[in-house]
Amino acid sequence: MKVTMMDAALKYAEANIPVIPLHWICEDGSCSCKEGSNCDSKGKHPLYTGWYKNSTAYVEQIRKWWTKTPNANIGIPTGEKSDWLVLDVDDGGDETISALEATHGKLPDTVTAVTGSGGWHYVFKYPQGRSIPNKTKFAPDLDTRSTDGLIVVAPSIHVSGNQYQW
Repeated sequence: MKVTMMDAALKYAEANIPVIPLHWICEDGSCSCKEGSNCDSKGKHPLYTGWYKNSTAYVEQIRKWWTKTPNANIGIPTGEKSDWLVLDVDDGGDETISALEATHGKLPDTVTAVTGSGGWHYVFKYPQGRSIPNKTKFAPDLDTRSTDGLIVVAPSIHVSGNQYQW
């Protein structure tokens, strides 16, 4: 039995993980947003404004969102909202990770996900009382996803057609 996006979003909520619906990839490979094939973030950006504040683990809201847009990809807000700090390693970032580990020591064991592009999300507990910026390209092929950021999660579909996986 195929897991629907709503089923998956509800599973995150069951674990008290807030979610937000994202635009999705249409059959022709375009984004569901008004930019369509010209979108720079196909399937990776929120459907609604105020998404960080309005992301939720509230079941009834999740049912409303995914009943209205059943193909919506799933986003999880990072930082203080979910208590997640994510190291986003783009495809090809293995060399940068190896260099960082050679200098600073091995990354701690943690939950990881394979992104639709073949990269990785390393999910760490957000360190309360610290301010860690949501920052792109702080090193080659590495981003941090923190407060006011998000990650796309399984079983969402990437523009490549690949599925995000835990």
